[in-house]
Amino acid sequence: MHATKLRPAAARDLAREPGLPADIKPNYPGAKAYSSAPANVRSTKTVQINRQAAVDYARQYVFDYNPVYERFGNDCANFVSQSMRAGGWGDVGHGEDDPDKWWQYLINDTLPTHSKTWSVSQDLANFGNNYSHRFRFYAGESTRLADVIFADWENGADGHLDHSMIVTSNVPGNVNDWSEIKVSYHTNDTLDAPMSVVAAKAMENSSHGKPISWLFADSTGW
Repeated sequence: MHATKLRPAAARDLAREPGLPADIKPNYPGAKAYSSAPANVRSTKTVQINRQAAVDYARQYVFDYNPVYERFGNDCANFVSQSMRAGGWGDVGHGEDDPDKWWQYLINDTLPTHSKTWSVSQDLANFGNNYSHRFRFYAGESTRLADVIFADWENGADGHLDHSMIVTSNVPGNVNDWSEIKVSYHTNDTLDAPMSVVAAKAMENSSHGKPISWLFADSTGW
């Protein structure tokens, strides 16, 4: 089976793009502890993720694209979604492109179909936090394998997430040493990049020194 030809990046309509709650706090070295899960709500986790399976998938396909999935000009969320599925996330819906759905499948092995939540970082984060609770945003706590890091770096920190990465390495218990938190991602395909380097390069490339926000998501949710 041959990989589907590269598709252009999906056009974004920022005015209509679903937003995340305004009180979600970004993470940074030294950040105070924070969790997006309501303190008075008991965990209702219904999806357990095999973190190692998700990381193993990411390592296998970060450079050698899996031919059963379509590719995009901006492929980061597609890659993260594939990794989450490999770790145990099940599809939600089948054909609907609503913010509470998340799915991808192939028709006759040639016509891939997917929800926007599968392929766009903002929509993926919105699905994971607002609808499915498969993501729990946090700060000031240890980052674990297969957690997902979202970047808000275009036009400064404007509340629209532009990039997503999967954590593929970290020292157990490490919170603040971003040189040990390593991420892998598509679009400028990269394996085990230290977050310290990713953050420094992002600031170098930031237009006019505008701020950048990093949102860390626990992939087991709440």
